[in-house]
Amino acid sequence: MLIALDQRWGFLLSLISSLFLPLVLSFPSIGDTLIISGLFRWTSRLSNQSPEPEPQADWSPWMLPAPIAEASLAQLSARDIEDLYNISQPFDLTKRALDDVDPTSQNAIQCHLDRTLPKAAVTELCPSPTWPTSVQRRLGRSYFGIGTKGGYLEGCTVLCAIKDDTVYLAHYWEVPGFSAGGDFRTALFQQTVISYLNSGKSTAEGAPTRADPALNQLSDLKGGAVVYILTIGARGGTNVENYPARIRDIQASINADSALGGQTTFHVQPYARPGNGNPNVRVLFEYDPGEGNKLGANAPRVRLMYSNHVLFDLRRSATAASGWS
Repeated sequence: MLIALDQRWGFLLSLISSLFLPLVLSFPSIGDTLIISGLFRWTSRLSNQSPEPEPQADWSPWMLPAPIAEASLAQLSARDIEDLYNISQPFDLTKRALDDVDPTSQNAIQCHLDRTLPKAAVTELCPSPTWPTSVQRRLGRSYFGIGTKGGYLEGCTVLCAIKDDTVYLAHYWEVPGFSAGGDFRTALFQQTVISYLNSGKSTAEGAPTRADPALNQLSDLKGGAVVYILTIGARGGTNVENYPARIRDIQASINADSALGGQTTFHVQPYARPGNGNPNVRVLFEYDPGEGNKLGANAPRVRLMYSNHVLFDLRRSATAASGWS
């Protein structure tokens, strides 16, 4: 008797839903959709029939009815839409700001280097034990670092160039690039430094014949770059470069590049050779995406530390030629 009653109620409700369905569809909305869905589920249960399970899926605007999906997408900014597709480089919310380090505290800087250089987000700057190497990265949506993870500078030169959304770092060995054990005449400066600077590969005998990837070339930064050169100081000091003529040649080569010439700003910083009370010279470049295109305190930020000093700490700028100041 109860089973027959349930079946009659099911038949009656199915009849009611069929009569009212055209009227409901005349005013589509999310609420109407839920009413229709619930009505059919109720009639299905009363008729002792189990509805098919609905597949589960991650939410997206396209799961909404078409008019609502279009309205949702219309409210998204260009950056939001980029985020939907560029999932390989999302904003890393755990690294929105660089660690605050007192630039006047040598101990604080060294502790930061100890803590940060081993991290997976930091790329090795000088993986080759002999030949120059470089790293070029886009200043995009995630924190990253570039540094001397496996050692420190004992006489080598590091060049860092920044322009808009790109950073280029190169490492040049003192021997054989700047000196051959003290003999300047046999140094392979043109072959291992200037050639690499211009083409991405050294021309010295025994050097890798294949150039670094095309992006690892300084000329890709175009005009207006700001260039920092960290090089060994003379007589154990930090006031004068040990190879001033070589540094001038590097600057001249960059200025001669048709893509860079005349607009580059140079900063040269000598460092003391390790030993005799001087600390090991480790290098760490870091990038913080900040809050995208915002300027001021929340702007993207770049910083380079070496030894126990801060070489630069810059934020995105709308006025500087390089885009950073």
